[in-house]
Amino acid sequence: MKVTPEHNERIAKMKFRSVYPHYITKIKKRQNHRRTTSSNNLAHGF
Repeated sequence: MKVTPEHNERIAKMKFRSVYPHYITKIKKRQNHRRTTSSNNLAHGF
């Protein structure tokens, strides 16, 4: 994606409350992925 001054301005004007739910979802997905990866690594060790 090409970053333009208009894009940067639009992002800067976003309200935190509109972004926060998406941020939390992203963090939860990342944590779940890490747990799965750790579980898989432990299973391969046995």
